[in-house]
Amino acid sequence: GDDAFLATARSHRIAAAGNRVQAYEWDGAGPTVLIVHGWISHSARFAPLIDALRQRGLRVIAFDAPAHGRSSGRRADLNAFRAALEGTAALLGPVHAVIAHSFGALSTAGWLSGTPLPTVRCAVLVGLMRDLDYLFDSFVSALALSPGVSARLRALLVRRYGAAAVVMAFDEQ
Repeated sequence: GDDAFLATARSHRIAAAGNRVQAYEWDGAGPTVLIVHGWISHSARFAPLIDALRQRGLRVIAFDAPAHGRSSGRRADLNAFRAALEGTAALLGPVHAVIAHSFGALSTAGWLSGTPLPTVRCAVLVGLMRDLDYLFDSFVSALALSPGVSARLRALLVRRYGAAAVVMAFDEQ
């Protein structure tokens, strides 16, 4: 199970975004690949991929985002995922490639666009949404929010994450 798989890694605890992020490291002679899971997931879900990379001699690192897996916290957002990415890369890097899924891919895209990382030669972003509209619209629909509440929520997101990060995603079509 997950416990047996994670026991094959060297374990690290990283302070990030006010949380203790659980990070993992599997030795290999080759370049380092960073695995980034998505929303409501954790590193052990990528066991088959991590094993395949290790069989090819690559060094693999991963982490459980705040409020996910074995990391502390009760909340997570783009900033928390990014802080965990930055902390893991700083402690266990240099990172040569990144494989990220869904919300992890969105976080990774923001991280890579804002941080000069000369060692990163490849990024595989699986299930990366074009923008935040899909997430926002799904949330609004699931909660049946009124147009007024929806508009106030968009304004709060812009205030929290910045216009450059979200305005384009929330432009009315």
